[in-house]
Amino acid sequence: MLWNEFLFFFSALGVFNGILLVVYQLLMQKPRTTQGLLLGLLGLAFCIRVGVSCIYYFQKVIPWTAVQIGLSAHILIGPLLLAYVIHSWNRFKAWQLLSLRLLLFSSIAILLFGLIYPFHIHPKVWDAEIRYTLHALLTCFLLLTSWVLLQAYSAKSQKTNLLPVERFSILVFIVALLICGGFALSLYLDYVLGPIISSFLFYSALIYLGLKRRLKSNSSPALQELEPAEANRLHHQLEAHLKNTQAYRKPKLTIASLAKELKMPKARLSHFLNSHLGLSFTAYINQFRIEEAKQLLKEEGLLTIEAIGYEVGFGSRSSFFATFKQQTGLSPKKFQELHLK
Repeated sequence: MLWNEFLFFFSALGVFNGILLVVYQLLMQKPRTTQGLLLGLLGLAFCIRVGVSCIYYFQKVIPWTAVQIGLSAHILIGPLLLAYVIHSWNRFKAWQLLSLRLLLFSSIAILLFGLIYPFHIHPKVWDAEIRYTLHALLTCFLLLTSWVLLQAYSAKSQKTNLLPVERFSILVFIVALLICGGFALSLYLDYVLGPIISSFLFYSALIYLGLKRRLKSNSSPALQELEPAEANRLHHQLEAHLKNTQAYRKPKLTIASLAKELKMPKARLSHFLNSHLGLSFTAYINQFRIEEAKQLLKEEGLLTIEAIGYEVGFGSRSSFFATFKQQTGLSPKKFQELHLK
């Protein structure tokens, strides 16, 4: 009896703390990203699934609607995990929209099925055919996600380190795989196995992240020096992004917003610019602005010199003129006169 009470407390506490983390991830974590939203929703799906299983096992009495919600959350774990992993790797940018559409389709499908065949009217169908079908579908999603991760990891150069967001996505996948494995085993062993494993992994993940953060804060320097191959890759990635998106044209572009677009920590980007390029963020961005301004000044167009400055991203006439002369040794007007003759 005492052992059952301990198991219930351990499982319920894991669910409660998990919900607190999900609320933080969805409502308070900044910057807000699609990847962060997917991670929060994935955590929510796990909390619902584990919470329903926990109550069902220990209390024996639970509304049928709650059981239906728990099983519905179970099937959404697969599409959520796949979408989160795809959004964590820049290699799969082309697949991101498709993964969101698959998630939307899965959500609508399980919702409509639940409305047409509610659990309280068809309990035997849900408890047998549907439950095993959901486990089979989740297995397919887990296999697909593992294939995606293998493709991404194998494409990495041996000299290229994984980004923090990429490493974390692997950790999330492993934890999700173990929790889902626990629920699959609970079909044949003990139903409490799923909640117990999920709570154990939750606390293990917290301890791991806490130790990692402590080691990172105690390390010197705080940011490890980038390998030459990694620095070169990051340089190409940064230049390609700015040229393709022309983000430098935004007058209020900040290092935080650019880091968000690149899906990398702000500190990492700042460290790269200062240590490897020897430039501040503003100086680096102004290089792109001045290069485009030079091209526009060489063309006889309808834009005035002041308008060109605003067009390439400068917030004022004075900053454009001062930066242009600093980088070229000429004023914009003198530069235009020399190239239009």
